[in-house]
Amino acid sequence: MTLECHEGEWLVIVGRNGSGKSTLLKFLSALLIPERGVCRVFGLDTSLPENVAEIRSLVAMVFQNPENQIVGVTVEDDAAFALENQYIPTDEIERRVAFSIGKAGLLEKRKSSVHSLSGGEKQRLALAGAIAQGAKMFLLDEATSMLDSYGRDDILSLFMELHSEGHTIVQVTHNIEEVRFADRIVIIDNGRHIWSGGRKEFFMSAESFGFDLPALAEFARKIGAEDIADYKETRNKALDLPRDDERIRQIKGLFETTPSLRATPPWRGITPSLRNTPPQRGIIEVRNLSHVYSDGVSDRIALDNVSFCIERGELVTLTGRTGSGKSTLIQYLNALYTINDSETHRGRTPGEPVIGEVLIDGQNININPREARRKIGMVFQFPEHQLFAQTVREELGFALKNWGISDSEHEERILEAVKQSGITESMIERSPFSLSGGEMRAVCIASALVTKPDWLILDEPVAGLDSRAKRELLSLLNELKSSGVGILTVTHDLEFALLNSDRILVLQEGKLVCDAVPEAAAQFLYESRALKLPDIVNLWRELR
Repeated sequence: MTLECHEGEWLVIVGRNGSGKSTLLKFLSALLIPERGVCRVFGLDTSLPENVAEIRSLVAMVFQNPENQIVGVTVEDDAAFALENQYIPTDEIERRVAFSIGKAGLLEKRKSSVHSLSGGEKQRLALAGAIAQGAKMFLLDEATSMLDSYGRDDILSLFMELHSEGHTIVQVTHNIEEVRFADRIVIIDNGRHIWSGGRKEFFMSAESFGFDLPALAEFARKIGAEDIADYKETRNKALDLPRDDERIRQIKGLFETTPSLRATPPWRGITPSLRNTPPQRGIIEVRNLSHVYSDGVSDRIALDNVSFCIERGELVTLTGRTGSGKSTLIQYLNALYTINDSETHRGRTPGEPVIGEVLIDGQNININPREARRKIGMVFQFPEHQLFAQTVREELGFALKNWGISDSEHEERILEAVKQSGITESMIERSPFSLSGGEMRAVCIASALVTKPDWLILDEPVAGLDSRAKRELLSLLNELKSSGVGILTVTHDLEFALLNSDRILVLQEGKLVCDAVPEAAAQFLYESRALKLPDIVNLWRELR
């Protein structure tokens, strides 16, 4: 591969999962040394040991999984780690740390334990450490993938500020909307640099390279917008069209084809308390669930009296701001947290009753958590957290052995799960840790499917997925739903959620503030500003 990035440039790199994007960033940060050819950063040859320290003082990298680079006990400890290793004076460290965690939106959590942070907050912390380092170049590997819509805008604004100050930014992303901020876009395929150009050129040719355009860009092209990534131009052109124009009618009816299996409570009347209703089979019920985190200094309410239900054959999406309690909630659904766990409820007034129930098929999950885990497949936010075997085959076979499934069924089930999740058969004998982030996520999905669960819970399933993988995942979810599997996805991708779910649940500071079909959820989000809506949904609202 031959590629140049100019000082002060904002370069966005896109490509399929496993195409070599993250590997390229590791070469630029001197984490990998070229076997052939040469890699120079600010004129320094990365293969020379005497250059490595200087390169790493000039270059800051934010990994795809922020936990791979978090080493401190508290937020401010972690942000200061690199500076302390550079023997920077204490007062300068304190100034830089305060500045960087403020920029990353973590100032109020500077004394908090890093283990109490959500996935999105850990991503912010990794960015804070990079900013504190004072680097001239930022290497960003899916740095916004775990952030909510407002958080992503905040971080992108920060990137723009750094860029305006003359910093070089090299960003890897699967979020096609983010390429509009770049000076130049590069496409990599199978380790080769196959295309580069500007924003307009990329959006005009993106589909020919296998990328799916955002829904607004597709509409903008239909109505002849010159810059299909420009919302204002598309909006103004749409408003000038007759209201009976077929293209306008399609946008106004955006949610008419959205799946809706059953009537759900309107968002103004949240799901009522289920506590006194009889339990039902074929349903996951969460009743008045609360959860408190305590770090020994202060308590934080993660869940506050949450109640809802999910039926089999239903695809429900859970969303909300970073740190709103989403990942905490789903850990109750797989009995990783249990109601009678005293650690869960530290900080409660002595003698105060613990409230909350989780019922699966009418049975309290605490009675037989192993049986609950057999029925529910779980894919975590960071897929490598649940991978441990030497090969993909061993990874998939472990669950089958664990549940006592006959050896004669193993091969058939493994091949079926591999096909469903989009893994190529050539990966079966590879180590799962040699795969890209998106490929590891596919392995985790396969390991959940291999036991044929009644329910599937996926935490940030589309984060880090390329366009084709996202299409394949959606096809799989619809296939599973049709077969009677109940599905709960947790995501910050509102376009994916609103256009493909039966119901939307919104958490806000631990409270369930919305439980509604997508159209009503979109209206709630528009009026409440709880989350920033995708451009296509904003246009839908205006055209109505």
